[in-house]
Amino acid sequence: MTETTSLSSRGSAAVSPQRRPRLFRTIVLGVAVATVAIGTTVGAVGQSRFAEVLPPFATAIDWGLLALLALGALGFVIAATVDSDLGRVGFVTVGAFAVLGALADGAFLPAVGATLAGSGVAAASQLPTATSARSIAAWGVTGALLIGTGASIVGALGVEPATLRTLGGVLLFVGLATLPLWIGVGGLDAALGIFVGAFVVGIGTGAPTVMGAVLLGGLGVVGVPLLLVAAGVGGAVAAISGALRQGRQVTALGGGLVLAAGVPVSLPAVTAVAVGAATMAVREGER
Repeated sequence: MTETTSLSSRGSAAVSPQRRPRLFRTIVLGVAVATVAIGTTVGAVGQSRFAEVLPPFATAIDWGLLALLALGALGFVIAATVDSDLGRVGFVTVGAFAVLGALADGAFLPAVGATLAGSGVAAASQLPTATSARSIAAWGVTGALLIGTGASIVGALGVEPATLRTLGGVLLFVGLATLPLWIGVGGLDAALGIFVGAFVVGIGTGAPTVMGAVLLGGLGVVGVPLLLVAAGVGGAVAAISGALRQGRQVTALGGGLVLAAGVPVSLPAVTAVAVGAATMAVREGER
């Protein structure tokens, strides 16, 4: 009887109301990352000499629309799992305008503004307030990602494009390169990041056409030095590895969302980077 009761208690705990929203959040976050990553991959391959290998359905699907819908759902789900009122408002705003942007072409500019503002509010409500090196890194990385996103999309709209798109890309990859200072990484994580960064440099120097298709067609990179791109990708991989090793799946997926989106030159990419940055800031106690 006691054993039956114990098993029943464990089963109830596994599906407790407190844990269900957070489990669902992780699932929705994973779906959003996968959708953005596939869209980026299709865009990169489609701009390369390997475009013919893409199946017809891959290019027929509107991955941007799917990404916005997934990110909109993610914003609402995260809002249900944070304790801060400002955090809820920020994530709900992002979710609402992601869906609006997916359904109404004329909502592009309001959606961009609301997404950046909502993500900034959500992140600020979650970031640590204590004065420490890691707290400073957290605020610095988040600021670089969000400011870089704003600069990049303004440049993509035709305002000083050569300057602002490059500035946005530089800030984004600086943020990714310094992400390990915020997340915390071990020796194995750092080694993995260095390996990936070196691989990016190797491909960029050995097969510049392929790398150009990936950077421009997939990640929207313009005017960013290859070494900085490699440092950003390597830093992101190291941070994601460190977060996973620490059992921080939400942080890892948030970093993956930023990395998969690349330099934002569209509403789906803006939303992905902004939501990813704010998601990484979600407090430990609310994960």
